[in-house]
Amino acid sequence: MINGMVIPLMIGPMALLQQVFHIREPLPSALRLLLGFCLAWIWWSVGATIWRWWATCRRGMSVDEVQWRGENASLLWPRGHFFEKTELGKLFNWRQ
Repeated sequence: MINGMVIPLMIGPMALLQQVFHIREPLPSALRLLLGFCLAWIWWSVGATIWRWWATCRRGMSVDEVQWRGENASLLWPRGHFFEKTELGKLFNWRQ
């Protein structure tokens, strides 16, 4: 469910504005692509945080098992990776 929405969120703004508003200039297209990327990343960041919480609190998995399963399912980045630090839960912990 987390990764399933990433592609539509990335392509959606570009397709919507092209089909509805018939905008095809390069600058608006680049901005739509950037908007789609940001929306997809926010979706993943929130989804990964909720999934971690669900797996540890609701399912009773250990933190290591959650990390292992998440990496194997391509939901989570490896520990210490730059992109792992962009998960919403990690950002909240960093601010504290």
